[in-house]
Amino acid sequence: MLALLVSSVLLGVPAWAAWNPIIPGFNPDPAILRANNDYYIATSSFEFWPGIPIYHSKDLSNWTLISHAATRPSQLQLYGTPTSAGKGAWAPSLAYFHNRFWLSGMTRWTYDPVAKVWPRVFFMSSPDLRTWSDPVWAEPWGIDPDLFHDTQSGRTYLNLMAPNNNADRLWGLYQCEVSVSSGNCVGEYVSLWNGTMEHNATARPEGPKMFWKEGWYYLLIAEGE
Repeated sequence: MLALLVSSVLLGVPAWAAWNPIIPGFNPDPAILRANNDYYIATSSFEFWPGIPIYHSKDLSNWTLISHAATRPSQLQLYGTPTSAGKGAWAPSLAYFHNRFWLSGMTRWTYDPVAKVWPRVFFMSSPDLRTWSDPVWAEPWGIDPDLFHDTQSGRTYLNLMAPNNNADRLWGLYQCEVSVSSGNCVGEYVSLWNGTMEHNATARPEGPKMFWKEGWYYLLIAEGE
């Protein structure tokens, strides 16, 4: 303890300071979850295998790799995936409900600008964040999926970024109540938010994360060109 205190004074930083990056290396699109007194982060893996690393921490500073969500070909196919960003598996999100951990993500193993092949949204679940189920493929198409379980109603919602249609393709954030067992919407598919920028094909609100706290629902997003 004395040595830690002395080193802290000499370096001019508090002994409890976090060192950045908290997780070094290639770990894009981090999604964090708190469950009881533990913290978990899932990151994108794109065309690399095994897919979707899962990290654990007790203090938000020291992180340990504990698993990968995709370790079997039945979970994620990367055959034919180009070696470039935006392919493979990316934009994961973590949730905990029904006594299970849930991971939502998206993947596509080829990109066809003519056919406009869409990313497919999927859900996987685990009792312990180490053994993961095969994916359930979701009905809606889009990117940056996030499962939100409303503890007030007991319903589960899928939030994602998607276009209004396949003609003018104006992007926005959409939501539907979803069945995690089938992947199908069981409620109305509605528009949540079209962003604050000029409504055109480049103004893209994305990465929706929904929370409930003290009587209010919060929607955290990113937006830009």
